[in-house]
Amino acid sequence: MKRTFVLAGAAVVMLSTPALAAMDPQIENALIAVCKASISNKPFVLSGTLKEHRLSYPVVADKLVCNGQSVYNFAMDRGADRTAAQIFSRGRMGVVTIEDLSKTASNTDWSVSF
Repeated sequence: MKRTFVLAGAAVVMLSTPALAAMDPQIENALIAVCKASISNKPFVLSGTLKEHRLSYPVVADKLVCNGQSVYNFAMDRGADRTAAQIFSRGRMGVVTIEDLSKTASNTDWSVSF
């Protein structure tokens, strides 16, 4: 009996996680626009897209996954070295940070495919 309650509780927790929820179409379109701007190899276009959607370089560099790759690697693999360099420098990818392991903030990535 106790095992049934534990399994039922675990199922409720798993089904209520944000990772299983569908992404809002407007957010998905904004992230796809950032992915497309990252491969344009035009830093001005990337900056404009990020400003338009109110995103920052550190957040995008840390969380955005385009077609299964980080946004930086996605741009590098497609020959967009200028935008990749901008993502690397402005996204503070070469900077070491120390974070509290017990921090409960959302550590999920934003993954989009197009």
